[in-house]
Amino acid sequence: MDVVCQGKEWDVALAVSPEGKVAAALPYLIGSKLGLRYILQPQLTQYNGIWYNYKEFFPTNPSENVRLSFEHTHAHAIIDQLDRLRLTCYVQAFSPAITNWQPFYERGFSQSTRYTYRIPDISDPQHVLSQFTESRRHMVVKMDAGFRLEECRDAEWFADFHQRYWNGKGQHDLLSHRFMSHLVAASIAHDSGAVMKLIDADGHVAAALFVVFDRWSAYLLLTAYSLQYYHNNSISVLIWKTLRWLSGRTKAFDFEGSMIPGKERFNRSFGAVQTPFFQIVKYSNPIVRWVVEHRK
Repeated sequence: MDVVCQGKEWDVALAVSPEGKVAAALPYLIGSKLGLRYILQPQLTQYNGIWYNYKEFFPTNPSENVRLSFEHTHAHAIIDQLDRLRLTCYVQAFSPAITNWQPFYERGFSQSTRYTYRIPDISDPQHVLSQFTESRRHMVVKMDAGFRLEECRDAEWFADFHQRYWNGKGQHDLLSHRFMSHLVAASIAHDSGAVMKLIDADGHVAAALFVVFDRWSAYLLLTAYSLQYYHNNSISVLIWKTLRWLSGRTKAFDFEGSMIPGKERFNRSFGAVQTPFFQIVKYSNPIVRWVVEHRK
């Protein structure tokens, strides 16, 4: 949160058991404009909602009734704290692991279902490849030998490359150079992120991506390519090579969305599983709701 909320204020709501153990937590980015307080998603943060401490409270799998009671009790404790903030707007996307938003419904929140695309197990790259669509598999196998993968630890280089990509398309990069370089550098320093370059036979960078990961999953955050490679699927080859590189480092791979039709088709062509997650919202003012939902 320190990295993705750079220059902004963030906090966390905690639900604590009578024994003093943290049972649930909800980190959030909070801001204020014209006296109106709001909670929104930080940049490049797909999921930023409630977390339950199942591991400490349930050494063995609890019954469905016990689990839901646990979530109900501690979610309401979290929502009590959100209410005290007197928010005009609340928008957070919960992890796919959270399948119960009933407590939030009871307190006047609403929900919309979003989708990400995930490869649940990348430990066997050849099996992963076999799940690609036929056209995607044929293309990456055909092009694989013509490129090599190179890890890059230069955050400034990636921020420059990403901005040149957008400038070359005649568009403005929505992410600041400072934010990108800071995020990439912090992730690399903590061994939880990597910039991967795709290098052609002449030593030129065809494409690059930035991925973060822990022991459970990797998350594809940013991609960019040299415009001369726009039509040759260099990003597909880069993702395939990166999947192999990640296979011994984490379990799953999350494409981080998307609901956009073209991107959605691209992501599932890698055999990724459509995975729902909840976007939870609450507005105290319908005008604010319209502004937030129509912002670009």
